[in-house]
Amino acid sequence: MTLDNIIGVKETADILGLSPGTVKNKCASGSLKCKKIGLTWVLDKTNLEEEMIMKTLNVNKVKKHDHIVGEEYDEEYQVRNDNDVERFIGHELEQLNDELFSNQHDDIDAIHELRDGDYSIDLGDFYLNVEVK
Repeated sequence: MTLDNIIGVKETADILGLSPGTVKNKCASGSLKCKKIGLTWVLDKTNLEEEMIMKTLNVNKVKKHDHIVGEEYDEEYQVRNDNDVERFIGHELEQLNDELFSNQHDDIDAIHELRDGDYSIDLGDFYLNVEVK
C-alpha cells in the first residue's frame, strides 16, 4: 500500500456504489482487502478494481399458488454494485414486512453484497429466487 492510494470507507463506498455500512461489513468479513488502524478501515484504491467486476443476477419471481394475482417474471441483469441491485429488485424487497425481512436478513444482505450463491426470498404470495454469479 502506498500512501497515495490509501482511501477510507466513504471514498471506497462512493467508488464501488455501496453504502459505507456495506463497505465496513465487507472489511470486517475479509471480502475487501483492507487494514484497520485503530477504529478506522483503510483501503488501497488499486485493489478495488477486482470489486468492480460485473456480476450476473438471475431473478425469477414465481407465485406460491395458482390463484395469486400478479406478474411472474424471469430476468437476467448485469450488476456491479449494491446500487444496481437496488435498481433491479429493490421494489420487490421493499414489499417485505418486518417479520419476513428479519427472517431472511442474511440472504438479503448476501444479495446486496453480491455474494455468489442461490437465494430464495419469501415475499408473501411470491418467491423471489435470485442467483448471483
